[in-house]
Amino acid sequence: MTWFHVQNKMSDFIRKIKRVINTALGRDYCPFCDCWSSFRPFGLVPRGHAQCPYCGSLERHRFLLNVYQKHIFSSSASCRLLHTAPEEVLVPVFVQKENIEYVPVDLMPELFPFVPCVRADVTELPFEDASFDWIISNHVLEHIEDEEKCLAEISRVLKPSGSALLTFPVNWEAEETFEDPAIQSPEERLKFYGQEDHVRAYGKDAVKRLERFFDVKLLTGRYFKWPNPLKSIIYDAIKCLNLFRRER
Repeated sequence: MTWFHVQNKMSDFIRKIKRVINTALGRDYCPFCDCWSSFRPFGLVPRGHAQCPYCGSLERHRFLLNVYQKHIFSSSASCRLLHTAPEEVLVPVFVQKENIEYVPVDLMPELFPFVPCVRADVTELPFEDASFDWIISNHVLEHIEDEEKCLAEISRVLKPSGSALLTFPVNWEAEETFEDPAIQSPEERLKFYGQEDHVRAYGKDAVKRLERFFDVKLLTGRYFKWPNPLKSIIYDAIKCLNLFRRER
């Protein structure tokens, strides 16, 4: 065994010891910061151990980082990636990858001063057909009134061999998605959809709605290994995040 292998084994051992100690002390691990701390509560109904006090990442961001590492970053092949309404904590992860041509977009790019965004409406994307290998859209669909047009556009600009990773809240106890065009006020939307700017509340039929445009695979937390299994860092575990992938 070489000294290099000895060092690696020692590093792995030290990481495991740190994990056991920090978990026993009730601390949480943030893969973005690569450090342990006490996560803050977050949400309209506060969720414990939700937000990293340093980078601001939430459960869904930490879940998604594992997804991206498994499905996107595992390849060194050049690719083009579209990211709608880019989250600040996720942007550096993509920008630093030399093999990824990263294209962030939003209807109001002035709200994203941390990255140069293309001004674009997700229901009318200014890109050619089949021009992206990956499309990432997190917590956007529930804000879009014309869902069908949005999904059609994502399908249009995605290469036949590409994948779209889409996340949005789903209530798996509801058989059907609930939406009513008459519900317009922020107060009513909060009451019926759970947030003032949502336009629907997805139910179990979310998969069928996506299958109009994609071959769908539902990814959940059980597909991934976590550094802190004693704490709920998997957003999916509280039925708030569900990730759908268009199969390659």
